[in-house]
Amino acid sequence: MKTLGQIYGLVGFWICLLCLGFQQRSYAESGFEYKHYSDTAKVMTLVRSANVEINKNNLDQAIVLAQQAAIAALETRYMEGRITSLMLLGRAFKLKNDLPNAQKHYFEALDVASDLSNYNFGNLYSEIGLLYRDFGITAKAIEYFSKAIPLVDTQQERTNLLRYIAFAHVELRDYPNALDYYLQLLEIYKKGNNKNSTVLTLRNIADIYSNLAQHDNALF
Repeated sequence: MKTLGQIYGLVGFWICLLCLGFQQRSYAESGFEYKHYSDTAKVMTLVRSANVEINKNNLDQAIVLAQQAAIAALETRYMEGRITSLMLLGRAFKLKNDLPNAQKHYFEALDVASDLSNYNFGNLYSEIGLLYRDFGITAKAIEYFSKAIPLVDTQQERTNLLRYIAFAHVELRDYPNALDYYLQLLEIYKKGNNKNSTVLTLRNIADIYSNLAQHDNALF
């Protein structure tokens, strides 16, 4: 069974891939003569294949395919494809428990993205946050989740990030900040009439009040 982090990363990947597909189609529909159009299709094919191998846990093969995609993207100056390829490499190395190589590829993706004028860093920041969370580097996870919040596209993504940050603060025993994020989540769940999540969040809030020795509030 996939963890929430893996599911979140998978959703982020398909969002990136969809954006790449729209971009590629727009070149064709507008008649824009993209010099290496066939090579961009090759990059996308390699990216899809690498993702399939990650989902099958064939990580070494995924790394080979993602490296090929990254090289092909660099040769054609297809920078969005290179970013996606590097993110796949980061994810594959994370699953191999290789933090140095995972960091290397995620931060190379950041460097490439920084040269693009309209790149949305939300998903990339989120994945780096998940990397640090999964390796227990909690303060860094909070840093990157916080960077991602104003940049993500959907309320569900924002809610996930708030939940990750709230739990990370609990792990650090930073209960006042954890409480602040759980209260934000509580408002979101109440507005969305999400009863199960509301109840769970109230329990988390009660636990925090108990840790803060505010037992009267814990009973609300």
